[in-house]
Amino acid sequence: SDDGNAIQCGYHGLQFDATGRCVKNPHGDGRIPPAAKVRAFPIVERWSLLWIWMGDPELADAAAIPAFPFLDPGHWAIGKDRLEIDANYVLESDNILDLSHIEYLHPGSLGSGQAGEGKTVVTQEGSTVWSRRFVRGEILPEFLYQAAGLPSGTLCDRWLDVRWDPPASMYLQADMGASGAPREQSVQTPGVHLFTPATHSRTHYFFSLSFPRALGPIAEELAAR
Repeated sequence: SDDGNAIQCGYHGLQFDATGRCVKNPHGDGRIPPAAKVRAFPIVERWSLLWIWMGDPELADAAAIPAFPFLDPGHWAIGKDRLEIDANYVLESDNILDLSHIEYLHPGSLGSGQAGEGKTVVTQEGSTVWSRRFVRGEILPEFLYQAAGLPSGTLCDRWLDVRWDPPASMYLQADMGASGAPREQSVQTPGVHLFTPATHSRTHYFFSLSFPRALGPIAEELAAR
């Protein structure tokens, strides 16, 4: 709607408010039948994303929404995209949890030939699962040297930490720095991977990658790729 407080039906122009009640009928005398109401779902806007609860409204809990504070354009240059995948969403979660796949699916941009050999530790905190992979002494692809702000050919250490909040919300913290330097001196490139089932065998895949604005103009260039 013009005031942003209602959703308009694309077929007939009827408008409905957040409770599902029809608030505008553009036809005839504009009378709104008492039964003109659609089912409404709890929805929250957070981290530049819309989170909808499709179950019992009484069980909706905004506090359960995972944290993605790096989706803040004031401090991060953010690249976003969406894919439709011909696979069940569970397979997509498996893909992100096991980052050895970057050697085979992303050899020229993320793989180094060594990521699959990294030491991996898996822990669980309540319902949240962490898969933490550490790779020492890598020669990285050029794209990653640009992201890390390091000269090409620098021997690097990489931390690849995945947080999985079931069923399908994932956060990938990828940090890179000169080999032997403490992690606190590395450059962070956090990412979001969210999966929404379309059917049993098809998935909407929403993802983003953030680069610190402290890198300068290159951050926006990297985010736009």
